[in-house]
Amino acid sequence: MEVFAVMTLSVTHPSGDVETLTLTKAVPIPATVTREAVFKAMYAGAPERFREQRATVLFFSVEPNRIEAS
Repeated sequence: MEVFAVMTLSVTHPSGDVETLTLTKAVPIPATVTREAVFKAMYAGAPERFREQRATVLFFSVEPNRIEAS
């Protein structure tokens, strides 16, 4: 199974500037993988400056990466 994951992060720098970042990724995963595992993997893949400042997650979504015909 392949999923498409989206995560938007935000950090406020010491200067007061706010930086946001949206990560997107299509990932093949076994059926036993949890949403939590995908969340943690996406967060771990964020740039170090976001992880070091413990970025706030503004949005997270993971869905099957397949469009079904109706």
